Amino acid sequence: MREFGELLVELSALFFVFRHNICMEEVMPYTIRQMLKEEAEEIFNWGKREGWNCGLHDWDIMYDINPKGYLVGVLDGKVIGCIAAVHYEGKYSHLALLMVEPEYRGRGYGLALWKHALNYLNEEVGVDRIGLDAVLEREKDYQNWGFRSYYKIFGYTYKVAKKFTRPYPSIDERHFADIAEYDLKIFKVNRASFLHDYIFKTEAKTAVAYEGNRLVGFTVARPCWRGYKACPIFADTTEVAKGLLESVLADLPGQMVTIEVPEPNKEAMRLPQDFDMKPWHPTVRMYTSDKYQQDIRYIYSNTTRVVG
Repeated sequence: MREFGELLVELSALFFVFRHNICMEEVMPYTIRQMLKEEAEEIFNWGKREGWNCGLHDWDIMYDINPKGYLVGVLDGKVIGCIAAVHYEGKYSHLALLMVEPEYRGRGYGLALWKHALNYLNEEVGVDRIGLDAVLEREKDYQNWGFRSYYKIFGYTYKVAKKFTRPYPSIDERHFADIAEYDLKIFKVNRASFLHDYIFKTEAKTAVAYEGNRLVGFTVARPCWRGYKACPIFADTTEVAKGLLESVLADLPGQMVTIEVPEPNKEAMRLPQDFDMKPWHPTVRMYTSDKYQQDIRYIYSNTTRVVG
């Protein structure tokens, strides 16, 4: 039989190892910092795993809106989570891209990112309104954080199986000042810099509509991991919106095209019927205040779930 003293020595050694491992974990903290531009593309691509359908250039175009709003969580030198807290003019922000690598979920790392982003927006930037698009099963969770539900957004897809003609021309630089002004009327905060890159720095298919010298609508169909998204479609009337969509469909034979329609615009909700589009799961648009209310009457397809 082994001596009792020998057992005590072994138990003391095991306790030292156990205590040492705990201390090692404590000196490798979880930290949150700004996402680097060279990390952005890979991190945005995590969305593929989640079943999202982001634009091919979203990581580049959207990151540049305000880089300080893109945050990552780092554990033991490895990026394991992210969140986007972009804002326009320090007034309005749209939260998105909250993700944690699967093997690190359920440990509070995502919650820490979430709290950090809210603190950044509320305390450092001082925005007046924060928005987000929530899946329906998470709606109550966000309500507990002070977000209120405003409306549902319904996605529709259409595979371009017939030939369309273009009622309206593509956007070029001479149209841009009018587009920025029109967008401001609807979106309520200035996002001209983002729009310019969104239109001209991707392989987007675009269309713009005028009545005389007055702009009455525009759309941008950006390339995504799967097909294209015609987001936004902003227009004065359903007929203009329909013509804008037809114009970009004319350039996308055989492609899958998605639109994202706000439910309160009843005229917009009829648009998918004209193209025999197939519905997919809705989300709910949520905000923290009533400031900078977008004018839903003109929105036939929202911009993106990343930037509002």
